Amino acid sequence: MLFPETVSKLSDLKPGTTADVFALLSSKKQDVTKAGKPFYKCTFRDADREAAVMVWSDSGHFADCEANWTKGAFYKLRGTYEENNYGPQLNLDKIRPVQPADVDAGFNEADFFETSRFDPENMFRALTSLCEDKIEDGPLRAVVLKVLNDRAEAFKKWPAASRNHHAFAGGLLEHTLSVVRTTVWLCEKYEGLYPNLSPPLCADAAIAGATLHDVGKLEELDGSPAGAEYTSTGRLLGHIVIGRDWLRDAAAWQADQPGGPVDRELLLRTEHVVISHHGIREYGSPAEPHTPEALIVQHADELDAKYSMLADSLSQASGGGPFTPFSKQFGKPIFRGLSETA
Repeated sequence: MLFPETVSKLSDLKPGTTADVFALLSSKKQDVTKAGKPFYKCTFRDADREAAVMVWSDSGHFADCEANWTKGAFYKLRGTYEENNYGPQLNLDKIRPVQPADVDAGFNEADFFETSRFDPENMFRALTSLCEDKIEDGPLRAVVLKVLNDRAEAFKKWPAASRNHHAFAGGLLEHTLSVVRTTVWLCEKYEGLYPNLSPPLCADAAIAGATLHDVGKLEELDGSPAGAEYTSTGRLLGHIVIGRDWLRDAAAWQADQPGGPVDRELLLRTEHVVISHHGIREYGSPAEPHTPEALIVQHADELDAKYSMLADSLSQASGGGPFTPFSKQFGKPIFRGLSETA
């Protein structure tokens, strides 16, 4: 099946545009309609946009999708791009796997993997330096650095999520560093505002917990640059439990090291930050925040995730006017500004 030579970028398409694009199949999920008929929801993407392709059982593409379409593979598609309350979609006309000759038409695998804007080596050094400088308790500092250094290479490339926020290579490290920096600032602010708080805010537990709050995602997600999916362990346990277990394992190791074990209450407060950082049980936290440091990390984490989603909504939205199209993440459009009025 031959396509015309002109190929557009998926992320450049405007609603109503019919075009040929190269795209990565980042997700393929089977489901059934209310009538019991099977269908597939597939997600195709380049580095800057993803769009859903619905493949219904009566579609001419259903058998091909079921048997041949492979997550992580590249395809050349022809379709019409649309946006609605369910997000970007591509109404598919034709599809075939990318071929070697497509390089001459501009295909390059590197164009399809979104990565952090920041160098991962620099981010990891910044994160470990913050822990070394700001965690005053020696045994707790050693525990946190062990968890990080034992998983350094994965941490530098893992996404923070399968979708929504920081869902790109290096996203977990970018998000964690941002949360830790915010936590350090908030601890210094509130220690100054409430110098007589009893018991005092435990900055060591806050910073250690912020550093490790999402570390369990290294096992919860498969880390694929094609679009991370949940592992079996991730689905059955979740990153909060995994991360808390790694913290405990490192603390058990530290008990036999120079400096001795981590103080019992300090470790308990740090564990509490990790398990409560989603804020409420409905969002997956085994416990809700019961300490000042847990409250700080909960909001530092939530703000960084939501600000990332808001920035994506503003940067990726098409069309003109003072508001973006409806944002699924926020349940409303985002205000661009009066100057954006068409």
